[in-house]
Amino acid sequence: MTMRRKPRVWLSTETIKERIVALSKDVNLEYDGKRPVVLGLLRGCVPFLTCLMQQFQFPFDLEFCQASTYPDGTEPSGDPAFQFFGAPVLQGREVLVVDDIVDTGATLVRLLELLREQGAASVRLCTLLDKPMRRKVPLVPDWVGFEIPDRFVVGFGMDLDGDFRGLPWIGTLD
Repeated sequence: MTMRRKPRVWLSTETIKERIVALSKDVNLEYDGKRPVVLGLLRGCVPFLTCLMQQFQFPFDLEFCQASTYPDGTEPSGDPAFQFFGAPVLQGREVLVVDDIVDTGATLVRLLELLREQGAASVRLCTLLDKPMRRKVPLVPDWVGFEIPDRFVVGFGMDLDGDFRGLPWIGTLD
């Protein structure tokens, strides 16, 4: 078993939750009177999605998708493979994709293309963290909790080889 350094708190639980409440106000305005499909990108989205959907003031259908893109733990690579759980009907529906972090953007660009190919009427993206300086493809999320520098972060759903995912805050290992 490899010993890892303990992460340092970078964004506190309170700071994260306050930002999610503020972010949800804009999302609520967009989907007022509508019933979108909310698609969580597993696994990292779970804490963010849970807090975010508790603030929603519109009805929604909840679905999940998992992408495989981090074979070595820290760097995304290759063409992502997607696994949908259940059989979400997206034809003619508005889809809100919720993810924990946008890094290079390659995975999300491919997912958004796939959702459009499946006939979604609209596809929007809400992410807790965004690292625009790492972007390798053109992608601008519709809603961003925090724009962050090029640092590897853990906690609040994000992990390093399965470790630190359950931290209630976001930390750095440096």
